[in-house]
Amino acid sequence: MNTQNQSSIGPYAGLFIIIMVMLVGAVYFINTTKSTIQEKELTSDEIRQSIDPQTESLKSLGTSDEIESIADDANLTDTENLLPELANIEKGL
Repeated sequence: MNTQNQSSIGPYAGLFIIIMVMLVGAVYFINTTKSTIQEKELTSDEIRQSIDPQTESLKSLGTSDEIESIADDANLTDTENLLPELANIEKGL
């Protein structure tokens, strides 16, 4: 009936399990954070230096302010890619 002198392994096992779960969670968190950091994000200089096909096509348009020239430039302008771009802009807002 001397229960005060006997030690139990139960609390130590529980503490060990809790610590192991926390360590596994920390390792998982660090690995997911590291993988998102490793994805290359473009800097503003890289974005400015990249070649945009839409911008290049606009550079080929004329600079005249005659109505016929403006109408010709408007007919040559490719507007097919504008709708997806507008949808992306609206998603960002």
